[in-house]
Amino acid sequence: MRGKGLTASTLRALLEASYSGESNPIGKWNEDEGLSTDTAHVYVNANGQVVVAHRGTEGTASDWGNNLKYASTGEIGYKQTDRFKESKAVQKAAEAKYGADKISTIGHSQGGLLAELLGKDSKEIITVNKATSPWSDNSGGSNQYDIRSDCDKVSMFKDPFKKERRNDTTIKGKRNWYGGCKDSVKEHSYDILKRRDDNEMFGDEEFTRDLDRKYNDQENLDYRIKSIMDMTGKTEEEARKVIQGGSTCMSKGSGASRCWSGYSPVPGKAPFSKGSCRRSFSSAGRLPVSAGLEGKGVSVYSKKKAKSLGVEIKPSTKKGKKIDVFKDDKLIASIGAKGYKDYAIHLAESGKEVADKRRKAYKMRHEKDRHTPGTPGFYADKILW
Repeated sequence: MRGKGLTASTLRALLEASYSGESNPIGKWNEDEGLSTDTAHVYVNANGQVVVAHRGTEGTASDWGNNLKYASTGEIGYKQTDRFKESKAVQKAAEAKYGADKISTIGHSQGGLLAELLGKDSKEIITVNKATSPWSDNSGGSNQYDIRSDCDKVSMFKDPFKKERRNDTTIKGKRNWYGGCKDSVKEHSYDILKRRDDNEMFGDEEFTRDLDRKYNDQENLDYRIKSIMDMTGKTEEEARKVIQGGSTCMSKGSGASRCWSGYSPVPGKAPFSKGSCRRSFSSAGRLPVSAGLEGKGVSVYSKKKAKSLGVEIKPSTKKGKKIDVFKDDKLIASIGAKGYKDYAIHLAESGKEVADKRRKAYKMRHEKDRHTPGTPGFYADKILW
């Protein structure tokens, strides 16, 4: 399976939030607290995608009783439990509010079982190490994507006469010296997703692509309006008229440039659209508004990334480097080659599609040196990309 519903890092963050109750687990995802309960959470993305995340077993006696009920009686007995009924109510409420065709239903362990049973009408179902039973089919429908470790015992039962589907992903479990599974308990965790690239996608490709396209169109329009307002002093209404062709005056003064100092217009690009200005290599001028640069070369994007890691960044004083990384006012790394673009700059100049491709290429090139915490490679990966 190579789908495009949720990235591995987003899926992992949402599953973790289904246990912790985090209301803003990652990026542009926020919880609909009016629909969510302790066992089923509803998250909404800025692009319109909705996720219903069913929590796995938390460890209470009643929750283990639910597992026992499923193991001994299969789906028939499990559907009589209060846990199933509560989760069903949240699923139906989310589908009624947002539309089943916009919903990705996900879950880990017992939550994966609930996702399979309740998400049949949703656009896609994504499970990680879902609970299985010898008394059930456990295969799911065509809109279901199952991910499991080959060392996990909870998700091991399946129909022996059915082949693994294209929608299924099996992750190799950690082995001991003689080739046996090292720790089947740890293999049941959703942390097995850490063994896949953060940007690997799971789920329905066309679903998320269409949502992102619609969102990016609106985001690009908002960006053009803001750019015109910032650069010319026009009101929002006047900026909209410029875009719609209602006005030919692009700036306050006649002859003023529609690009920031140090940048020149790109032929054929709509004025003030993303990628409509490019660097004039004879100048070290400022980047376009959307790069969100503060000072010389430190983007708002990178500052937010640094803050999430508990460090501070400043323009580098080291020759040939872009950014210095500080922790407790102590310099711990210098990252980024001066003159080279990072994710924020690619996003500003060329849009999300190009930026994502550049990010993927960077991560592949630096696969060996970007995973060790505290190293320059680690900070470059996390802050610049």
